Amino acid sequence: MEVPVLLAAAKSLLVTAFADLGNAHDLAGKCFESGQGGLTAQQGQLVVWDPDAPCPQGQSYIHAAPGSSFAPMTAGAGAKEHTYHAAEVKDAPSYAAQVGKCHATPTPVGKELTWQVADALRGGKCRASFL
Repeated sequence: MEVPVLLAAAKSLLVTAFADLGNAHDLAGKCFESGQGGLTAQQGQLVVWDPDAPCPQGQSYIHAAPGSSFAPMTAGAGAKEHTYHAAEVKDAPSYAAQVGKCHATPTPVGKELTWQVADALRGGKCRASFL
């Protein structure tokens, strides 16, 4: 599936199987409805996290960091729609050991990007206000 081509024309996309959405920089301001398998992206030097995941106060689920694989974005627990964040952070490579876990929410040192993933399997939908 050539998802990055579709992203140029649409702000919202329903993905029914596992998919790599391409470069995380290109996801900002978009919404994706996830089906079976979840979604990944190419993070480069960014750390990607989900503060909407059911983690303890002050923590977020870490999805990716430089030098790590990408834990799929599913919005599979907690709210049906999650806003994901990505940014360069201090000591970014140290987050690689935290991928797939709740960890202290990163503090961006550069521009912070956000996008939304809705769990279509649980009835999640992209909100018009986000698009």
